[in-house]
Amino acid sequence: MQKEKIITNILDEIKNSLNKNLTDDIFDCKILPEFLTNIKVSEVMHKNEELPLCSRSSNLFEILEEMTNKKLGCAIIVDDDKKIYGIFTDGDIRRKLLSGNNVLSIPMDNLINKNPKTIQCDISLLEAIKVMEEYKIQQIIISDNNKIPVGIINFHDLFNLVLKGNV
Repeated sequence: MQKEKIITNILDEIKNSLNKNLTDDIFDCKILPEFLTNIKVSEVMHKNEELPLCSRSSNLFEILEEMTNKKLGCAIIVDDDKKIYGIFTDGDIRRKLLSGNNVLSIPMDNLINKNPKTIQCDISLLEAIKVMEEYKIQQIIISDNNKIPVGIINFHDLFNLVLKGNV
């Protein structure tokens, strides 16, 4: 109930600012930072079967298939202990294709980012957005203390939350 009221207030403020000037930045509204501070990542993250998980031994086709099925723009690569080994994103495949390399001949170990940014599930959405903006990333993995992925969020989730009120 509290979240619905906050969302309604945010949407009203956004509509008012858009009516004044279409170039206004949506994130300049006064209530949005408070709203994003009050929601924890764990409340909105994709989890369980929604996670795009692939083993370290997965080939490019299997990873792309998982990315396509889960529709989050990435796959989390895990080792045999289910710990985060890396991430493979839509951007990674585009950059490799544009570099002129034959992606099919490159070992997956050389395609993935082995140092993905992660956050804990108890931080606020505002903090998550700050990390994503700082590193210019579209999605971020939520991990437990043992580096096991428990969730993921992406910018589309955040936009849906703010613009459509989908909490």
